[in-house]
Amino acid sequence: MGVILRLYRSTDRGALAIIVLFLLLLPLANPRVYATDEVQYFVYLRSFRFDGDLDFANDYREMARLNPRSGIEGSLLLENRFRPKTGLYGNIAPVGSALMWAPFFLAADVGVQVANRFGAGIAADGFSRPYIVSVCYASAFYGLLGLLLCRRFAARYATPKAAAVATIAVWLASPLVFYMFIQMPFAHATGFFLTTLFLVVWHETRTDRRQSGTPEYERSWRAWALLGIIAGLMTMTREQLGLFVVLLVVEAIVHYARLLREMRLLAIGSLVGRQLLFGAVFLASLSPQIITYQILNGDPRPANEVSGRINWCSPHFIDTLIDYNPAPSAWCNTVGDFTANFPPFSRGAFVWSPIL
Repeated sequence: MGVILRLYRSTDRGALAIIVLFLLLLPLANPRVYATDEVQYFVYLRSFRFDGDLDFANDYREMARLNPRSGIEGSLLLENRFRPKTGLYGNIAPVGSALMWAPFFLAADVGVQVANRFGAGIAADGFSRPYIVSVCYASAFYGLLGLLLCRRFAARYATPKAAAVATIAVWLASPLVFYMFIQMPFAHATGFFLTTLFLVVWHETRTDRRQSGTPEYERSWRAWALLGIIAGLMTMTREQLGLFVVLLVVEAIVHYARLLREMRLLAIGSLVGRQLLFGAVFLASLSPQIITYQILNGDPRPANEVSGRINWCSPHFIDTLIDYNPAPSAWCNTVGDFTANFPPFSRGAFVWSPIL
């Protein structure tokens, strides 16, 4: 209540409106871990905390027993999901969501242990209701933080009221509201928060320092390290979110071109050093995922089931916004692509959610 009053008194009515709307929608939430994808995100926490390993066979079987019509057993315990190299069943979900949910999951575990000391009789096994609810509401909470960051970002270019209205409109008109309150234990809401945090930190650390009348855009060493950590987390949450790192590449090309034109060799060296720091921190932040791949698959790379998520031959950046020509790109020689039969302008974010 004190936080809400401070927001109101500071005239930050837009952030307050988002929080109030979030609280009004929260009772409609559906906190459960049910089908195959969400189970794969969840079992990292359950297995590591209670079994001390990444052997998910017992976790998959128990989740299938608890959700008998969910298709878990027929999807996750198939022979082709077994890895002969490691003797383990695979998990195609990345580990980032589990890392982000871990504080909430562990808090629920502590709460269960304390409650049981007073005779509550709650199963302290990682499958009972408090554990499930903890990760679901963690996902919703991260979605809320992402929305507040979006409003803050937009308010730098528009009025606070316009920024809040736009943020709420995009939230309610996009699948984000679905992943925050219905399919809660998916990675989408958490990934949304991390991506928004990455963009906000990137934007707000672009300092303009003037030395001898020359504008000097020099992000601090600490900011580069922070960007590396966030980039690693968002990539481990949903691998395709790592594409947002391309933003730093484009920025670097612009900066290097300017510094080379001005022959500012010391500034170039400083920028190279800072970006090397980012790269090192980014790779270090990815180490939990690489280790997980090695343990599960016997190789430090994703499983074959998901190795083709990004098709570099035929990028569809514009198509994801407005699919004006569903036919595959001519130079890719794609055979049997069913999307070629879609009518023009039938898909895309702007087509499905025109309020965007």
